[in-house]
Amino acid sequence: MKRVLLIEDRYQRQEKFQEILGIDLENYEDVLDNAIYERYDEVYELLKNQIFDFSSYDVVVVHKSAFSDDNSKVTAYIERKCKEKSIILIYFSGGIDANFYQNEGDFELFEVNSKTLYSTNLTLFLEACRKDIVKPGMILYGEHWNINVLCNILSELNVYIEKILVKESIKEKGFYNRNSHLKDILFEMKDIELYKPKSINDEINKDEMKKLRDSIRCYIEKRLSHE
Repeated sequence: MKRVLLIEDRYQRQEKFQEILGIDLENYEDVLDNAIYERYDEVYELLKNQIFDFSSYDVVVVHKSAFSDDNSKVTAYIERKCKEKSIILIYFSGGIDANFYQNEGDFELFEVNSKTLYSTNLTLFLEACRKDIVKPGMILYGEHWNINVLCNILSELNVYIEKILVKESIKEKGFYNRNSHLKDILFEMKDIELYKPKSINDEINKDEMKKLRDSIRCYIEKRLSHE
């Protein structure tokens, strides 16, 4: 069983989420340490003094601006400890417009909108943690998170291919920078084998993009045929 720490300073937001969806996060206390109300104050104090014990957690989920004037100091401490212990870190906030993912070795960082976090996807994620499975993509994209991510990538990839009808290639760096999913999620997905486009003189040509696109299509079709 995996353990999750959720730090929320705006208790009204969480209460509203539970009321609307008819969910009681207390039912998940075997896997979830819900740091809200007095527990939030306790955790905040320990984090501020840099003496919080992270050792029992596999995932830390925290409101990105939960610590008032101490926010920069506390979040830097959280990130440092999560990196040291290879703990998955998920920031959420109403000000985050798009899902973000970053991988640095054994450290994974996600950023999601608070409405994305506080949805039925959260309970799907917690249920998976009970089975000793940690798949943060469930929070971002639901039960079939990898299919949803790949469908988004496929759509964006088709746009790239159409845009280079005249120019037959695009700079590799620009290709990945404009579509971070391809580098930060696509090639980091476990148990998925997809074509990785080869670059020539730091450029990826249209044929290589098509091979990647076709491998994504093939994977999606196979998965859907088995669902």
